[in-house]
Amino acid sequence: MKRVLLTGASSGIGLAMLKELIKRDYYVYGIGRDFSTDTNGLASDKFRLLSFDLTDTVELPQLVKNILNDGPLDILINNAGVAYYGNHETISAENITEMVTTNLTVPMILSKLVLPAMKQKGSGMIVNISSVTAKSTNNTHGCAYGATKAGLSSFGMSLFEEARKSGVKVMNIHPDLTDTALYRNADFLPGEDNDAHLEAEEIAKMTVDSIDEMYRIPGLNISDITLRPQKNVIQKKQKN
Repeated sequence: MKRVLLTGASSGIGLAMLKELIKRDYYVYGIGRDFSTDTNGLASDKFRLLSFDLTDTVELPQLVKNILNDGPLDILINNAGVAYYGNHETISAENITEMVTTNLTVPMILSKLVLPAMKQKGSGMIVNISSVTAKSTNNTHGCAYGATKAGLSSFGMSLFEEARKSGVKVMNIHPDLTDTALYRNADFLPGEDNDAHLEAEEIAKMTVDSIDEMYRIPGLNISDITLRPQKNVIQKKQKN
């Protein structure tokens, strides 16, 4: 059974990923802040949920060390993310720091911590759930968020080139507007129609499909996947 470390596993894309991985017989260490969400019906012998604030980068290495004591990981999925929207001068310094830490610093630290064992055994995967904003130079009202995701994608591409000879695979996933709580700090939401947004389950399925395919074809690395709804529609939130 392949062992996966998944961040942001308590909601949205991460929770959908947790369910998809378990369904396909992966063992998942899921990190999240709040696991009050319903995990009934999931095979309890296929996952371990760890409540942890990823912005605590001082204690993060010890958490990973404890996980690695069970044995080396096969896959790291850097999924946790946070976004604050608005004109850049309206975003607080604290919120900017939170985005940089969660979206970029933590994936870099986690990758550093799991890479030695992956390289030693000559295999492993690091999957970064980035954003379509990483590929845009026009992220108005989300400048800092887009910058963190561009950094994450750049990190993933460079890391693949650095680690590919050792057998480690690196994949960046770039979802567009998705029906999750990511927009809780925005004044807009994705469009309501089915063709105007993505579902978390769709992204999870495509990601795990790609992981399965890379295991099926050992010489294949799927470096980059971009997922977009057919239509580009947003709706303004109603003011209270």
